[in-house]
Amino acid sequence: MRLLYHLWLSPYSRKIRVALREKSLDFEMKVEKVWERRPEFLALNPAGTVPVLVDEDDRVIADSYAIGEYLEETYPDRPLLGRDSTARAEARRLVAWFDAKFAREVTHNVLGEKLMKRFLSHDEPDAAAIRAGLRNLRHHLDYIGYLTERRGWLAGEERMARWGQRQQGKKPKDDLPKLKYPAQNPLCEALGKVIGMLSDAAVHFTPEFLGQQSWHLLDAGDLPAIRLNYFIEDQRAIERGLSGLAAWHCLCLDAFDACYDGTFSGDSVWSAARRRVQANGRMFAPRPGPEEGEGDS
Repeated sequence: MRLLYHLWLSPYSRKIRVALREKSLDFEMKVEKVWERRPEFLALNPAGTVPVLVDEDDRVIADSYAIGEYLEETYPDRPLLGRDSTARAEARRLVAWFDAKFAREVTHNVLGEKLMKRFLSHDEPDAAAIRAGLRNLRHHLDYIGYLTERRGWLAGEERMARWGQRQQGKKPKDDLPKLKYPAQNPLCEALGKVIGMLSDAAVHFTPEFLGQQSWHLLDAGDLPAIRLNYFIEDQRAIERGLSGLAAWHCLCLDAFDACYDGTFSGDSVWSAARRRVQANGRMFAPRPGPEEGEGDS
């Protein structure tokens, strides 16, 4: 099993955790308290920094940039840097931007002063450095905003191209396993046409998806805060939504079961879980108000 030495708040460790997950590579994690400078860890990485990856064949790769390049070359099935040289160059430029410029101007001044300094030197945080880091953060957010206004993604347009194809009614090629959808099942037919849409439109948060939401900029002192209005105040509307969601969940479960010739519905645990979903939907079903009640009998 791969082993990743990391720190939870290290942005470099976070980058490699995300890369490993995106490539669907199994790994275990071990928190390395770099300020302790353990001899065993220094033997793996004399620099004494995280992340450090020990691959399944006991190869040791240190430094987040080196690990990222190693993963791209060793496990190319799910490329993260893009498929052409221009996209890869731009992805590497942005990685360098955040690894060096953002880290120097923001991370070290904020995270370094407020947290890491306490572990490494026990000195008091430098308030001036923290204020400088927060000021610098505004400029970096402005630059990210500039890029997102002009691009579908920070680096590379491939995923946006796939999203655009679906908007035009085309089904782009994907690497998902092929399912045999049951004949004359409207829900299965609908799912077959848009399979993958949820991933592109919600999970990975395309600009189009985010642009359809209700955003509000709040005054939070030194830095602006953004809030997404997600819930509504009408309790009965919420209940109708939850009831409808449960109903659709049941339909999706039934369609999934049909794709496998009823294999799951014959299982008592699976059937019990479906009944619970259905019961939850009934619990949230809108109750008739006084004007909706039955007349006198």
